[in-house]
Amino acid sequence: MYKRQFNDGTLDVDKLEAGYQNSAAAAAVVTGTVNVKNTAQLLVNSTLRLARYTGGGTLPAGTLNIFGGTVTGDGDIIAGGGTSTIAISNGLLAVTGVVGTPAAPIGKVALTNATLQFSVDTVATNLVAATLTTGGSSNVINILSLPSVSVPTQVTLVEYTNAIGGAGFNFVLGSLVSGGGFSGYLSNNVANSSVDLAFVSLSAAPPGFRTVKLSGTNFIASGTNGIPGWPYFILVSTNVALPLNQWTSMATNQFDAGGNFTFTNSVSPGPPQKFYLLKLP
Repeated sequence: MYKRQFNDGTLDVDKLEAGYQNSAAAAAVVTGTVNVKNTAQLLVNSTLRLARYTGGGTLPAGTLNIFGGTVTGDGDIIAGGGTSTIAISNGLLAVTGVVGTPAAPIGKVALTNATLQFSVDTVATNLVAATLTTGGSSNVINILSLPSVSVPTQVTLVEYTNAIGGAGFNFVLGSLVSGGGFSGYLSNNVANSSVDLAFVSLSAAPPGFRTVKLSGTNFIASGTNGIPGWPYFILVSTNVALPLNQWTSMATNQFDAGGNFTFTNSVSPGPPQKFYLLKLP
């Protein structure tokens, strides 16, 4: 059994094997574990292979645990044919390469209050797991870069074989490309067994209210410059100074084919006054 653990500092590697079974005569299970804890950082420049199996003998086991630490770099994390596992708890996985492939998925990926950072393209899925399990309050996905494609579009970030275990779909979108210019949201694509990112570039003129009127006891607001088919939210508050996370969501709908929207809300005459806000995902 091989176990490598570090709690601080940086380990910079080109290639790393965790669990390498290279003998057909091996009867015992070859196990390799890499623990990245606390403030430690593992920098993978080429490949980190979990559970490399060359045929014959027992299947090896390879595990990467990111418990508070960070795994980053331009390399890939690949499954080597044995029992491969990645567990992240309050840690960051931020390799720019792939983590597993459809042909060789990581056997099990367990995420608990984890942060994933992806460089997105249209060629390869960022993370592919046979079994995906979630826990904690949420798991955050940050997007470092996006492909040059016609927008709006939807790309797959995470693929899994069976239904998500544990807490289920509890992914939230964190940062979406530094510098802005894009809007997006995560989609729980159950039919495709995947977590997708839908995104679009923003126009120079952002969506907003254009007209408001009172018709009887109905407050009617309309606006434009939206993204056709894109979702939007109407928030309401009696106190304009409240933080946005304390405003009440009144409606969720989609912009029409022309990027327009209309919102109707029944109101009562007299105080308190209400403030309305248009919010994108």
